[in-house]
Amino acid sequence: MNNFKMLLIAGTALAVAVPVRGDSWMPPRQYESFSESSNFVAVVQPGSKTNQSTATVYQIKAGDRTQMWKVALVNAVAPSTVFLSDDGEHIVTLNNWGSGGYGSDVVALYNSKGHLAKYSLEQFAPPPQNRTNGIIERIKEKIDELRYGVSLSTTPDYRDLLSHSTSSRWWNENSLYFFRPHTNSMSFCLWLDWDQRWVAWKLSNGDLIEPTKKQINEWNAEGRRRSLQSIASSNATPADYNFLGRLRFKEDRPLIEKWLADPDFGTGSSQSYSTDDGPVRFTLISYSQNREKADWILARWDNITNALRSSHDTYAFLGSMKGVINLPTPPEKSDGFLRIQLVPDDISGNSTLPEHYLIADLQWSRPTRFTGGQVVDLPIGADVEFAIYGVTPGSYRVQALWDKTIPYCVSTNRICKPSRGDFVSTNSPSVVVRKGEVSRSVSIVCRTPVE
Repeated sequence: MNNFKMLLIAGTALAVAVPVRGDSWMPPRQYESFSESSNFVAVVQPGSKTNQSTATVYQIKAGDRTQMWKVALVNAVAPSTVFLSDDGEHIVTLNNWGSGGYGSDVVALYNSKGHLAKYSLEQFAPPPQNRTNGIIERIKEKIDELRYGVSLSTTPDYRDLLSHSTSSRWWNENSLYFFRPHTNSMSFCLWLDWDQRWVAWKLSNGDLIEPTKKQINEWNAEGRRRSLQSIASSNATPADYNFLGRLRFKEDRPLIEKWLADPDFGTGSSQSYSTDDGPVRFTLISYSQNREKADWILARWDNITNALRSSHDTYAFLGSMKGVINLPTPPEKSDGFLRIQLVPDDISGNSTLPEHYLIADLQWSRPTRFTGGQVVDLPIGADVEFAIYGVTPGSYRVQALWDKTIPYCVSTNRICKPSRGDFVSTNSPSVVVRKGEVSRSVSIVCRTPVE
């Protein structure tokens, strides 16, 4: 079996990708959602055992808020996402707090008169086979229910279509959203990425829209405009780059290629063991979510088959590096930070900001085992495995620093000046990283004390 850990280093959460991922939800709380112009705001109040969840819309003028309307929401607790139209007249909510993608109110629509409509995922985005054989499948299910009390039909599901976690179906991953005019009214448009199509609702009555080719072209153009605008303003999300990759405008490709050099790396760890009481294999890992996403988008653009990968090992345009850092003693939880950086061979000196790096807080980056009903920390050996994913192809010198003594370097700083009591590497092995490949068996000896 496999165990996977998540930790927070330098403000970036990193978890090893698995088919079904774990997740957790904060306790429900009041939150706000602004319209696009910020002239209106919807304040969402979660429901409780005695009170129904609500949304209150305010108009904002000169910093003052004036209540316009209030509506009771159909969510038992609260929606996880709320969109407010720019005229303050319409609300669209997505998902349920603590359980995304499930229930009869995955999408719900409201105006000042109240609730208009709600939809389950199966209603507005059924699995493909359900669309073609929907009536037949429902008849089979009904016959089974009458005969056996349960349905025996093999109804298609979403397991191979979209990401899942222990609580949720992430159907709106990489989606875009906006309000648009629609024949004397407004519509809410949503890009359903896993199905590569637009879904839209009339805000006058909450009905689904059957889009025309002209509307689809218009929504594609608007989605592209918004994505380009977000990238230009440095506010882009993976969904923006992903949508440009779907459209495949050749002039947009350089923007995605630039993302292959994104500088933000997060550090985490992975561990595995063959039996519950067997030895644990522990690895420190570092990778850039943005680089990985860009590589995936471009691989899909070029129809490279390994674009549908399930681990960090496989890249089309980038590479990876795996190895072992050898320390003088096994590190304890209070022993600071381990730092590994890759310095291009054609750069001299140590002052250049490293493009690829791993910064591990030893208090949290440790192997664990679940035993006796609780998670127990295990010791780390003096030889620590590491992996850095999403490396720009090239030749690098690998440097290591055990920032062991107080005061520690700021964890968010990529450059760290060692001080007395720390340990550094002196061999700095040179390693060639090639695109689409993993450079393995890299060994760094980090045992030289700083005097």
